[in-house]
This record gives sequence, structure tokens and C-alpha cells, in this order.
Amino acid sequence: MYWSIVLSRGIKRYSVPDSVYYTKQYPSDPDINSTAVWTAGNGDPYWGQGYDHGHLCPSADRLNSTTSNIQTFYLTNMQPQLDNFNAGIWENMENFARNQITVNSNHGDTLYVCKGGVIDQDTAIYKETAKGLIVPRYFFSAILMKNASGYKAIGFWFNQFAASQGTLSDHVVNIKYLEDHTGIDFFCNLPDATEQHVEQLSVDNIKRAWGFNN
Repeated sequence: MYWSIVLSRGIKRYSVPDSVYYTKQYPSDPDINSTAVWTAGNGDPYWGQGYDHGHLCPSADRLNSTTSNIQTFYLTNMQPQLDNFNAGIWENMENFARNQITVNSNHGDTLYVCKGGVIDQDTAIYKETAKGLIVPRYFFSAILMKNASGYKAIGFWFNQFAASQGTLSDHVVNIKYLEDHTGIDFFCNLPDATEQHVEQLSVDNIKRAWGFNN
């Protein structure tokens, strides 16, 4: 499962009222059949299982309206994450992506982000909880920037159960690595030559292109 988001320059940000979060904080997605066993109507499978509701599309990326922000709290936008991972290196990656486009960016800048947990391989699944919650061992983020200079891409690969998460730079991979480990063809709508270049760039070159010092 993965979630695609697009961030653009000039988003008006505001503070979401606290009252929004105190009632049914993780509602079921109205586009999903209400009889599904994992919807909020049948009990939130996260509660009491020892995992955070890990956002795929972050709440802080959807501050343009109350409606779009509330939608980030749907259970369909959640993945089970350890708290030290969710509030640690995963949050660092979210902040990194969000900071790539600011109000000072060029008007045509666009950022495409695909994120998720790997659950289609037995070795990638850590466990299934008593409430039927499938816990991924691995999470990924694939990011593509389009601006006046062209395209550049960066990937991140995480094992949320690793003893030490290190720095965000330690998790940088190219998009080809993510494709090999997820089976997903990222950014397939790019021209073939462009796609091959941005997806197979070496990790060292990727880090330099995205401003990592190590």
C-alpha cells in the first residue's frame, strides 16, 4: 500500500481547531464499505496493540482546509508504526520532504511523494496482531522534484525495528532500489530517458543533489 501526494508552492496554512481531534480522531474512510472488519465502526484495530497510527500523508501537509486535514486521519491513511520510529526518523523524512518546497520556491516547482509499508512479502511483514493489524517491517518513501532545472529523485528505505535508526542520510537509496524491493514502478509517466536517469543515479550523487553533507 502506498500513498501519493503532491505539494506545491503557495499553500495557505492555518491552525486546525483542537475540537477537530477530540471526537473520533481516526474515523473510517467514507469511500470504504462500513462493514469492513478494520473500519472504526467495528473498533479501531490500533488501540491497545502497541503501535502508533502512522500517517502516510502527514497532517502537516494538509493545512489548506479543515476537510483535507481531517482526511489525513482516516484509517486508510494509517500504517502501524513503533512510536520511536514514527516520532523519529519517519518524522524527519516528512519534514525533509515538506521543506523542499516553500513560499520562496519558484512558482512551477512541484514535489511528488509516494510512501508506504511493504506488506506483500512474508519476510517484510513483522507480525499480524490479534486484531488483524498487519505490521510492516519496512517502510519506503519515493520523492520526485520537478522545477526549472528539470527532475531529480530520492528514495528512503527504513526498517522500523532496526536497533538504531541513525541519520536520515543513512537511509537514502535510489528509486531503482525501491522498485526492486517493493515491486512498484515509480514515476512511470516520465519520458523513458528521464526516468532511467533519475531512478538509477548513484546514492552519492543523490545525496549531493538533495543537499546532504555526508
